Amino acid sequence: MTGDNTPDARAGRLRKYCWQGLLVLIAWLAVEAATLAPSGLSVLFVAVFWLIQSLGLLIFLPGVRAGRVRSMAWLIGVLVCYGIFAALRITTPGLPGWLAMVELALLTGVLTLAVRYLKLKRSPTH
Repeated sequence: MTGDNTPDARAGRLRKYCWQGLLVLIAWLAVEAATLAPSGLSVLFVAVFWLIQSLGLLIFLPGVRAGRVRSMAWLIGVLVCYGIFAALRITTPGLPGWLAMVELALLTGVLTLAVRYLKLKRSPTH
């Protein structure tokens, strides 16, 4: 257990959790797109809509997996933008509002992990 709490080990765990959280968030956006799609729409249309909606997050997957500080910094800004729209959708009554609450909780979790990783990587002791 001597090397478990080093800054590099903590950064590695934060990077891994952030990457996994980002994957869960992208999967959640797919579930949300499929759930909220009006009946009668083709699966292809829903998939294209999800791809366009998730593109802002998908481009960060390689950088987050590699632990690039610059990718994490940009991801934080993009997550804040996604969070603003999720916060606005919470006021929608019924199922869309509840789905937006879950999305905002996931966004907040990934955002917190990314900020902690960035802080750890930019600290002078690292």
